[in-house]
Amino acid sequence: MRLRNLFILFAVVGLLLPGFSSCSSDDDDDVIKKSIAGTWKISTLEAGVETNNEKATAAIKKSIEEFQFLEFLKLADLTFNEGDTFEAVLDMYPGEEDKSPVTLKGKYTFENDVLSINKIESIDLGTLGELIGSLPPGSIEGLTPEVIQNLPALANGFLPFKIIISNLSEKQSFTGTVPLTDIYKDPAKIESVLDEQKVTDVDPATVEVKKVEVVVTCVAAK
Repeated sequence: MRLRNLFILFAVVGLLLPGFSSCSSDDDDDVIKKSIAGTWKISTLEAGVETNNEKATAAIKKSIEEFQFLEFLKLADLTFNEGDTFEAVLDMYPGEEDKSPVTLKGKYTFENDVLSINKIESIDLGTLGELIGSLPPGSIEGLTPEVIQNLPALANGFLPFKIIISNLSEKQSFTGTVPLTDIYKDPAKIESVLDEQKVTDVDPATVEVKKVEVVVTCVAAK
């Protein structure tokens, strides 16, 4: 797994991904405050992709939707507390009491339908970290003990992350749009995706990425 893909994994777990910037107002009276407090589960993740090349569009969409950890994300509990703290808990071993989950904690704000993740305070990989630590060096590209130890600092280097929230119903569900356009505008990323999907008749330099996003639907945890 490439380091960038590992980061995308933790980003989506906490609804953290770059690329969305909202217009802000200097007038505090214009700030609309709602509450997203509660514990939520991801029910669906769908990639939306627009480029100037049909084959590139299909390759990017397939690459995102085939990312093997996305199904695990549906096991996550996302808890936004009243105030400014949140916790994302990903139980990758449901029903196995001797296994511990991945846990991410941090701080957030939610105003004008924009969820902003402002700080990652800790990332505990739990049993997954033990498994990664037991692998031979170099088994996962770009992932070293130093990287694992410094995951919070690496994540904070990309903050704040902002996600537009829509269809927020009281304690029932909401939709989050996670923009990835800036990541996929990198020609090296397009080249990597086309290679991964074995698309050989498209020149990465000719691909114009217009939109790449993941739309996440969350429902209240039972």
